[in-house]
Amino acid sequence: STNSASAATLATVLADAENAWPAERHSLILWSHGSGFLPEGYYAQPKEMAAPGDRLTDAGPDPYAWMVKAGDGSKSFGEDHGSEMDIKEVSQALGVNKYEFILFDACLMANVEIAYELRNNCDYLLFSPTEILADGFPYEKMVQPVFSLNAKDALKNIAVSYMEHYRAMTGDFQSATVTIVETAGLPALASACKPIFQNHQDRILTLDRSQVQPYFRFNKHWFYDLDHFVQQVATDAEYQQFKNALAGAVIFKDTTEKFLGIEMKNVSGLSVYIPRAEYTVLNTYYKTLAWNQATGLVQ
Repeated sequence: STNSASAATLATVLADAENAWPAERHSLILWSHGSGFLPEGYYAQPKEMAAPGDRLTDAGPDPYAWMVKAGDGSKSFGEDHGSEMDIKEVSQALGVNKYEFILFDACLMANVEIAYELRNNCDYLLFSPTEILADGFPYEKMVQPVFSLNAKDALKNIAVSYMEHYRAMTGDFQSATVTIVETAGLPALASACKPIFQNHQDRILTLDRSQVQPYFRFNKHWFYDLDHFVQQVATDAEYQQFKNALAGAVIFKDTTEKFLGIEMKNVSGLSVYIPRAEYTVLNTYYKTLAWNQATGLVQ
């Protein structure tokens, strides 16, 4: 009868763990389905569909549904019998606790929006901008580094093991992306993005998104590569400042050549929403995210 997708439940579990097993170091691994920064229920039943010219090449049933954690496409992060948590609720549930790292073993969570929302909850984030295959992370290789290394080195060890695990696969199973973010670098990244987003709104709203590196399949058109997007709208000077800030936030990234048929050519490790004026429901929600409040991407 307990709703595990409740922010209150998550907060209670974390408090119970701390009370029962107090520790000097705290980190968190969250294993679930995932749909990035999107509001509750939006991934499965979006209120606005992709516009003409967006990535609409996939048709029919998903041949990979059984392979990925997104499953039938009905799950946001922490779904339990129809209840879901959005990323703002996750951040609130974590409260004032400061974790060394948070690892998301869940699909589509390496968004700049999520990273910025959780910037005060942890020092590092390890997550994937694409979906994650159903096998998830190789936990048998993760325990030892987590307990013997500092957080930064442990995460790099885990990320390398993760990529080695999937590079050893064949065919479509050779599909993986991974990113490590140092949250201390995120305010500078937001500061670098703010003038770009403010100065180039017309360009952003009319950009041909089919020319931007996607991290999604089918019509789930809310996850594009942050660097590849900014590169196409910023001036040279703005872009160089952005690149410097991005390097201070994304400290590790890796990808297989393809992810379930998607070519991974322009990968910065973080995805971002590219807005359209007609997506009024999503845009209204997006304005409540800390990333948008800091950068003004959606106006």
